Amino acid sequence: MATTNEVLSANTNKLFTALRTVKDDESDWTGQFILIEGNADTFRFLGSLFNSMAEYKEDCSLALHPEAAGLNHFARGSEVGLMLHRDDCAYGDKR
Repeated sequence: MATTNEVLSANTNKLFTALRTVKDDESDWTGQFILIEGNADTFRFLGSLFNSMAEYKEDCSLALHPEAAGLNHFARGSEVGLMLHRDDCAYGDKR
């Protein structure tokens, strides 16, 4: 099983066409959904990333943001990042 760093290194394309909150002036749900938009490779990448987080015990947290670490995975229009944390790690819920 690949580590999260290996998954990230293997995927150098701008995979997320958009990662943003949904804005809908007609809805009471505005800002309560995150839109993850991309092609099939985007979702394969996310599957690999989630699998590596689940299986590789040394990696229990990851943050990617369109204006910080991981920015090469985001296309213009992305407004939010991803923060992942597996709480059954050595740090528990303190991370």
